[in-house]
Amino acid sequence: MYRDILKKTGTYSLATFASRAASFLLLPVYTRFLSPADYGIMELLDVTMNVVGLLVGTRISQALFYFYFAATNKQEKERYVSTSFAGAALVGVLYACLTLPAAPALSGLVFGSRQYGSYLRLVFLGFAFLLPLEVGLCYMRARGCARQYVGATVGNLGVNIVLTLILIVGFGWGVKGMLTGSLVSSMLLASLVAWKSLAPIQFSFNTRILFRLLWYSAPLGLSGLAVFLIHYGDRMFLRSSVSLTDLGIYSLAYKIGMVIANVHAPFLLHWNAQVCAIMRRPEGERVYVRTCTYVTAALTLVAVGLSIFIQPVLRVMAGPAFFPAAALVPWLAAAYVIRALGAHLQGVFVASGRPGLEARVNTVGSLACLAAYAVLIPRFKLWGAVAATVIGFTVILVYGFWEAQRVRAFQFEYGRLARIASFGIATVGLFQWVRPANMWTQAALGCLFSGAFLAAVWAACLDSEERSSVARALSEVRQKMFSRKETADVVA
Repeated sequence: MYRDILKKTGTYSLATFASRAASFLLLPVYTRFLSPADYGIMELLDVTMNVVGLLVGTRISQALFYFYFAATNKQEKERYVSTSFAGAALVGVLYACLTLPAAPALSGLVFGSRQYGSYLRLVFLGFAFLLPLEVGLCYMRARGCARQYVGATVGNLGVNIVLTLILIVGFGWGVKGMLTGSLVSSMLLASLVAWKSLAPIQFSFNTRILFRLLWYSAPLGLSGLAVFLIHYGDRMFLRSSVSLTDLGIYSLAYKIGMVIANVHAPFLLHWNAQVCAIMRRPEGERVYVRTCTYVTAALTLVAVGLSIFIQPVLRVMAGPAFFPAAALVPWLAAAYVIRALGAHLQGVFVASGRPGLEARVNTVGSLACLAAYAVLIPRFKLWGAVAATVIGFTVILVYGFWEAQRVRAFQFEYGRLARIASFGIATVGLFQWVRPANMWTQAALGCLFSGAFLAAVWAACLDSEERSSVARALSEVRQKMFSRKETADVVA
């Protein structure tokens, strides 16, 4: 079970890596053919699409996970799948009908000018196609088709990049080219995924099922909006309390801290799709609890690495003006480890068919975070924003734990979780205490301290069976690598 989770997580990570790599490699092209103002427009368009999408409530694809595994036979599963596709397409049409005519007015609200209405129309039209596409991708995840998912997302990325480059570089369309490329690639992939998904099954549309899907998904939109406010609400308060320079330092630190979320994302792609099935198995409780421990250990290791190596990295990748971001990164990384644990606990709500509890927990955490932003940022500036983020995610974790235990009580491995957290805090604290001024010495000492953390987790947090399993897995990986090398040598 754990090996399958790790394997699927590794496969899903290819899609995440491809997206990040493409963004990095295309940065020189985009910065040459797009102005800073164009980047500002794209940022506002992205935020607008996310907010409108959350307000409309478009989580029907995630509702499919619960009902797909709750279905008792193949015919019932097919009814839920086909109705999900039809429902997503219907919502997409209604969404387009509502937003397209309102685009000029929304442009005036967002940009202070109605001239960007055509951009918003492209964004809204693309989002309408994104709804059935997301259903198809979630259907792949529910069936455990990680390779198909990666193939579809990477293929979509490739088509998007080619079209965007043609329209930006060849035709000079700028922002319009990026939006058009995204729209066309979404249309093509949505059509392909729908055909591949629906062709093998008997299509049927059931209004009762659609109502159940929409009713289940409605709180998830509220939940997403609450988390969105935690992620972006600090910028609203910081804008009037700090200089643009300080805001830039905070933004860089926040993006680095969110590496934790980026590392966690491939695991969530598999886990959120399969948690309903896992919890129905006889060993489901043990897998759920043990996976929580493993995720905590892995993300704590990443957080320790970020905290230890951030100063050498900033010295290489950024100018001296950004060096103060190093002090903020460890706390933001810790905040996102806390966020990941809270998200894991909310798997109980998904598996139990209680999405309203997820919305309630995230809303309470969001309100606590916004209150902390309002109180702490005017007084403590950047550190107030960091503290408020930690507070918001901690409230989600604590309140989510209390609600989850009321739904279904689990005996988590509290001792091991406490040791992992203690080792992580001690490792970062000792490193900060003895940290030398020289960059290369910092890097060398960072390797030593990271190794010490791994050794402590290995010795004090894993039992003999787990250590043997890890050793066997590493041995298999080593054998495969040598086998491939030998094969390549023979061919050469």
